[in-house]
Amino acid sequence: MAPEPARGHWSIRKIKKRHSKLARIVHWRLCEKYGLTRSEQWYRCTAEPAIETEKVKILCDVRTQTDHVIEHRRPDIVVVEKDNKTTLLIDIAVPGDTRVEQEQEKVDK
Repeated sequence: MAPEPARGHWSIRKIKKRHSKLARIVHWRLCEKYGLTRSEQWYRCTAEPAIETEKVKILCDVRTQTDHVIEHRRPDIVVVEKDNKTTLLIDIAVPGDTRVEQEQEKVDK
């Protein structure tokens, strides 16, 4: 019989799954905003690493080039609006439920 995974390991997988789901929703909405082709339902959306048109470029989970050495230079989503010459870096953070439950217990007491 395989040993049961530790609770912390299960929580990390759960958080990663939530993170991926949220990133897909954000990507789907961005495709809608900029008039890019997308699926009808967000949960059927597969985020392409790079989508580019004349007006916008959307990068998902792609390393970005920086002037200095930075360990974490892989934002979840990068939106480059070519008309405005602006770049939007989106990094998604999903907190774990454990702390929320602990705080709720404190409030209830």
